[in-house]
Amino acid sequence: MGQSSILGKIKKLLALGNSPNANEAAAAFKRARELMDEYGISEEEVSFADVQEKTIQRSRWSIPPRYEAILASTIAKAFGVRLLYCGNGWTFIGFDHRLEIAMYVGTVLLRKLAGARAAYMATLYRCKRATKTRRADEFCLGWVSAVISKVSDFVGTEQEKALLDHYMTRYADAHTLAPIDRVGEKLGARNDFYHGSIKGEGVDLRHGVQGEARQTLLESE
Repeated sequence: MGQSSILGKIKKLLALGNSPNANEAAAAFKRARELMDEYGISEEEVSFADVQEKTIQRSRWSIPPRYEAILASTIAKAFGVRLLYCGNGWTFIGFDHRLEIAMYVGTVLLRKLAGARAAYMATLYRCKRATKTRRADEFCLGWVSAVISKVSDFVGTEQEKALLDHYMTRYADAHTLAPIDRVGEKLGARNDFYHGSIKGEGVDLRHGVQGEARQTLLESE
């Protein structure tokens, strides 16, 4: 029996432990404890069984640019998940369907942003490479600004928030990351930002609720 199957069985037994039938509840708790002892599973591991980690691979940068960090952190906050940058990509940490949606939205938006950035850089054919990079970054900040203005924060339960806070203590030794900021105060920066915001306005985020799941439709021109 695999670790996930064992954890699933223990969680079911603990749920039965809330049965109004005292004998049934006691037997379920006893069996759950036996399994935990047999497989060396702690109460903390059981409580973390529903927490998952998934990563959007971004191998291009060891340190992400500021516009990408803003977008990723906004998505994480919007869907009630936590965020880490692990050197090769953005790792979202959270619960089942909300994690899946955050991953989907993050993947789609990061891909659209990369495409918009490449297209804008192609129009800057008279610029030096460093200037192209700086202006494209400013464009991306405008794009992200327009997109995140449409995102509303997800409100999770206090129990979920507390569990995620506790889970994140696993990464207590992680270093605070300062994203790359290559824009500065240069002539024409506002114009690049404006062009980015116009393109970002073409991305449509529509939120709907079905049960507890949040469905997201993304379209762009």
